[in-house]
Amino acid sequence: MKKRRRIWIGIAITFTLIIGGLIMWFTIGKQETKPNKGGVIFTALPLKSNDYYQPLYQELTQFSNQFAKKAEGQDSVKTLTKDSKVSKRINTDYDDIWLRDVAPVVANKMVKFRYQPSYLPKKDAKYLDKSFNRFLKQNEIKTESSKLIVDGGNVVWNKKDVVVMTDRVFEDNDQLTEKEVIQTLKKQLDVKTVIIIPAEEEDALAHTDGMIKFISPKKMFISDFQKDTAFQAKVRKAILKGMPDAEFVELKSAYTEKGQYDKDIFSAKGLYINMLETDKVIYVPQFNMKQDHEMLEFIRKNVDKPVVPVKIGDISTMGGALNCLTWYYPSIKD
Repeated sequence: MKKRRRIWIGIAITFTLIIGGLIMWFTIGKQETKPNKGGVIFTALPLKSNDYYQPLYQELTQFSNQFAKKAEGQDSVKTLTKDSKVSKRINTDYDDIWLRDVAPVVANKMVKFRYQPSYLPKKDAKYLDKSFNRFLKQNEIKTESSKLIVDGGNVVWNKKDVVVMTDRVFEDNDQLTEKEVIQTLKKQLDVKTVIIIPAEEEDALAHTDGMIKFISPKKMFISDFQKDTAFQAKVRKAILKGMPDAEFVELKSAYTEKGQYDKDIFSAKGLYINMLETDKVIYVPQFNMKQDHEMLEFIRKNVDKPVVPVKIGDISTMGGALNCLTWYYPSIKD
């Protein structure tokens, strides 16, 4: 009887080891074949009932879907929307397409500033800010909070210890002195230097992400400002004052006012500098213009990361390109 029991125990142990081995093999196999994932790129779609965006709603939907395919294997793209036709979505009522400005600024610290830009009615800004804060809370995305009014598109970071902003930040926070604004930004973003450059004349947005783009801690693309050499010189001078060892690579634009969507907001069509960088890739907007390929190759020659073209077309006539439309969060769990 004891002998039979030992045999059955031996069989049970052997069976357990075999099953355990199969499970381990299967699990390891799955891990090895699973593609490496970077961060998450968020895009957004307005509600279908939004009259302002309705004429380009189909194009906006196509943009989100094709961007998700373009980024596959590198980054995950998710869209804030209630539209079930979007392949990778987060069900939320955020009723806009622009994320960069309302989202937290990612530098050495991630900070959620107040979203209350001068170009938007306070009621609309408050609604979007509350809606996005709700999304952050629901997805357990933790940030530091700031009382300063800052658009995310007005902060360009060198991935080290410098941020560049336009002087609009002083106008938006005129209850404070310029020195107080600078000191607060340094502390909250954990950077050593905050460089202030002049905003482009008559630009309602006054964002730096259409003016410069760092490609290394000391080197940056700088816009040709439609061949306005005098203004470019002012921008260079302001940057060199705070960063004497800065290097510049002029990035030509193919800017056109043709088809501008909103009479109060400059089109961003042809602004290749408004690209999106993630940990692994640089995504460059393509506007269906003859200069697209030339500028794509120029950017490739000047950066160390893979460059991926993303069609944006007429969406850019609304006032922004890839960086404006997105928010990149490097460490969110997918």
